[in-house]
Amino acid sequence: ENDYEDHGNATVTDRATGLVWQQGGSEWIDYAAAKEYVSGLNAERFAGHGDWRLPTVSELMSLLEPEKGENDLYIDPVFDSEQRWCWSSDQHSSGSAWPVYFDYGDVNWSSHGFDYFVRAVRP
Repeated sequence: ENDYEDHGNATVTDRATGLVWQQGGSEWIDYAAAKEYVSGLNAERFAGHGDWRLPTVSELMSLLEPEKGENDLYIDPVFDSEQRWCWSSDQHSSGSAWPVYFDYGDVNWSSHGFDYFVRAVRP
């Protein structure tokens, strides 16, 4: 069970996993731009840290709630509701990866050329 702490600096820690998440994230971007986005967070030391990365499928799935919340998503409303579909770091093939869909509460693979969001994570 998740145990969130909102730090007031656009980050949220899940005390159950120890992971620190972006509360919001990127605009719609393809997979190459997703990697650049995370590099940009590290270059600017977003929230004072330079070790942001794309989350794994398992990490993103740890945010899924069993039922839709008041934000009409399977994610706690402590998170921005714009990032409804988020890229993971896990590859399906050389040209596709596994995004997690917070509006459907599931995961599926997609081509790197499609646009999704990024919600970066750090240890």
